[in-house]
Amino acid sequence: MLFSKKYLNEDYASFAEVCHLFLNEAKLVNQIPEACVLACAGPILKNTVDFTNVEFGWKIDGPCLEKELGIKKVRLINDFAAMGYGLLTLRPHEYMVLNDAPKDETAPMATIGAGTGLGECFLTPGTDGQYSCFACEGGHTDFAPADEIEIELYNEIKAKLGCSKRFSVERIVSGPGLATIYEFLAKKFPEKVDPKVHEEFLKANTQQGKVIGENAKTNELCNQTLEIF
Repeated sequence: MLFSKKYLNEDYASFAEVCHLFLNEAKLVNQIPEACVLACAGPILKNTVDFTNVEFGWKIDGPCLEKELGIKKVRLINDFAAMGYGLLTLRPHEYMVLNDAPKDETAPMATIGAGTGLGECFLTPGTDGQYSCFACEGGHTDFAPADEIEIELYNEIKAKLGCSKRFSVERIVSGPGLATIYEFLAKKFPEKVDPKVHEEFLKANTQQGKVIGENAKTNELCNQTLEIF
């Protein structure tokens, strides 16, 4: 890796703006890459993607980026397709074994991760032993509460959204979902609210999930939020 930098979507009007800034900060303005592969959060259609999880809307168009940045080839793939293929590169010290079941070298694999939404993908081996990765939008499946407090949470979110039938699991299992769970618990158990942590949470805007994670070891509501999550 030659250069790494994180940028918040909300600070920029377009992805092209981020690309120009990145190339400048990496001192690559006069060394434009020959090719570029972007792992994007969303379904890829004709080498383009619409970011449904960015409030003001972002669209990344591969051919347009090729012209604007002068890169010969720009290819978009789903972010969890990239994660899936990344699984194939993991070495033993880079993962944790959760049970002592015998390993099946030819079994299908899957990955799931919560971020702005809930991403999922699965991999299946071909007859040649090579794996193919399939991204899916599993985060849009229905949320099914499993106990009394989750039923209360379910009803609270339904009322908040004004929906009469269903909502997806990524409304809860995601960064914004962490904030939703915390808000529900703070309303249900006001006596457990820590004023300092709560103020930090309210001021955090899109980083509320981070506040919950950082305080989970010392704050009861944040800890309970992660347990439900």
